[in-house]
Amino acid sequence: MRDEREKTPLLTTLDLDSLKFYKANIALENVTSFTGRYFLMAPCILVHFFSYVFYNLVTTQYLYDFFARKLIQNVTAMEINLNGSPCTIIEDSVLYQQRTLIQKETTKASLTFVIAGCAPALFMDVIFGVLSDRYGRKLFVIISLIGTFVKTTMTMVGMHYKLNASYFIVFIAVEGFAGGWCAVISLGFAFVSDVTSVDKSRTNSIFLIEISVGLGLVLAGVTSGYLIDGVGFVYAMMVLTVLNVLNIFIMLFCLPDTVNETNCVKGSSLRLLRSSFTFYTRDTSATAKRWKYIVCMFIFIFFNFSALSRQTVDQLYQLNVPFCWDAIKIGWYSSLSDVSRNVIGLAVIRVLQHYISDELLVIVSAVSGCTAYLVEAFAVSDVMMFFVPVVGVFSMVTGPILRSIMSRMTPPDRQGALFAGLAMVQTLCTILVDVLTKTVYLATVETARGSVFLLSAGFCALVLLFFVIFSLASRKSEKEMALNG
Repeated sequence: MRDEREKTPLLTTLDLDSLKFYKANIALENVTSFTGRYFLMAPCILVHFFSYVFYNLVTTQYLYDFFARKLIQNVTAMEINLNGSPCTIIEDSVLYQQRTLIQKETTKASLTFVIAGCAPALFMDVIFGVLSDRYGRKLFVIISLIGTFVKTTMTMVGMHYKLNASYFIVFIAVEGFAGGWCAVISLGFAFVSDVTSVDKSRTNSIFLIEISVGLGLVLAGVTSGYLIDGVGFVYAMMVLTVLNVLNIFIMLFCLPDTVNETNCVKGSSLRLLRSSFTFYTRDTSATAKRWKYIVCMFIFIFFNFSALSRQTVDQLYQLNVPFCWDAIKIGWYSSLSDVSRNVIGLAVIRVLQHYISDELLVIVSAVSGCTAYLVEAFAVSDVMMFFVPVVGVFSMVTGPILRSIMSRMTPPDRQGALFAGLAMVQTLCTILVDVLTKTVYLATVETARGSVFLLSAGFCALVLLFFVIFSLASRKSEKEMALNG
């Protein structure tokens, strides 16, 4: 029989003595359940993340193909892998050296793409998230979706006319100035926090958003390979452009906003922007201590470093020896990996939450991720590679649990500010982890390609360490409060 105290959330938490809390709570009485048209936020996020991952899968393979044609006289990357050329690991062979050169050029270009998209988004995510507490979530989600539409349209034209890869930097930067994927997901989390109470309904809604992200990743992985193989890069990007138009239409005409004159935050824009970082500079209530936010932020950073590192070099790793996969196999692996981690793993955890504490679930998640990266680092066959998502099935669980903990610590009228700060950090992590992992991969691609995954396993270990510290310190703090109260 579980201890009664384990049935309560790890951090229960709004400052119930705060007048601000009561005012905000009264203002939200008419939208306290995530029902009806509010559910449309989930499919909108699904389509947006389908677009994001699909774009990355297509452009990475387009770059690989672009540099293969450029460096090896109009021979495509797939022809190198399939048309009579063995997946050789003889380092002195011309084929091996050609593949290594293509890998290095593709890695450098994709790194530039990430910086071009994330650098402007780093600032826009904070601005959009904080101002959404005043002007509503819907407006800024639509701006971000329009940026994605413009990016995919320009990329489609660029691929059609076979423009130099450097032009794509401009296309991707357009989306960055519109907020990018981090802005959309942070606004989505703020949206569901607006219409849920501080109990399991909020955790369930956050899990719903996370599962929508996972389904988008899965569908992108399944379809991208077949579309590239069947219709080519240009028409694959055209499909993506049409879906982005549909997503904008749904958001514009079907989804209601959750912020209005009765519950919006008043004040100057500068004061609102500063509010994103207030959580980390002073205690905001008796229970929401500054140290809790800071430790949670470190856990969030290490979690993102581990989760995002998988996306940065997986395709390059699979395109190279000893695997030499084609677009279809890469797509199926990506789908299996995403459905395992982002759908099955999260769904199973929602059931287990009734019987297991949040602390234990995060520990299981960290161990699962660490084991998966170790298997991938030493993989030498397709069987070993496809075993990676099996052992890593629970590796993404830390994310929604941590967001739920931080959201429960935060008053209703500060949800946008909280998630804006998290979005900025997530965007910064995207840049840093891409630079770090691709630098490591470039340095080790000829000697020990799996080294980058050992680094990712280390980040999972840090998540485990910091969360154990956080849990123990939180329990000690709660006991002291009970004694003093």
